[in-house]
Parts: sequence; structure tokens; C-alpha cells
Amino acid sequence: MGYVAAPLMLVEAALAAVWVRGGLTSEALAGIGMLGLVWALTFGLIVPLHARLQRAPSVSDARLVTLLNWPRTLLWTARAGLLGWVTAALLSHR
Repeated sequence: MGYVAAPLMLVEAALAAVWVRGGLTSEALAGIGMLGLVWALTFGLIVPLHARLQRAPSVSDARLVTLLNWPRTLLWTARAGLLGWVTAALLSHR
């Protein structure tokens, strides 16, 4: 995994742990679930594909990486929306 993505994913995991420590709400569980899916896609499929592309570049593997990045993008977008919604709800109760 790259030098850019790995630290960001570790920060994301740490922040998710902090969120869960605040209470195991349905929102926190949804956020952790989305993050788990992102990590499963990343480490189960995309990292091995990147390694294969480095050894033997192929158009089909490059297309597959692109295709597999869409679910991660959608999950990260949904998670960001969830975090925004939770943050707005918390701020409105002040």
C-alpha cells in the first residue's frame, strides 16, 4: 500500500475507534461497517491487484482496479455523509 493511503487509512481507523468509544449507536455501527467493507476491498482485492500490476502490467487488471475503486468511493462518500449528518445533529443539540 502506498505512502499516502496507508497513513490516512490508519487515521481513519483511529477516528472510527474514538467514535465507537463514544457509544455503540446504530450510526457508529454503520460507519464501522462501511469502513470494514472499504478495508476488505482494499486489502483483499485492490492491494493484491496493484502488486500484480507492478509485476506484470495489464489492461484488464488496470480496468479491474478502476472498477473495484467505485464501491470504495461510494462507501467513503456514504460514510462522509453519515459523519456530516451526525456532526450536524450533535451541533444542533448545543
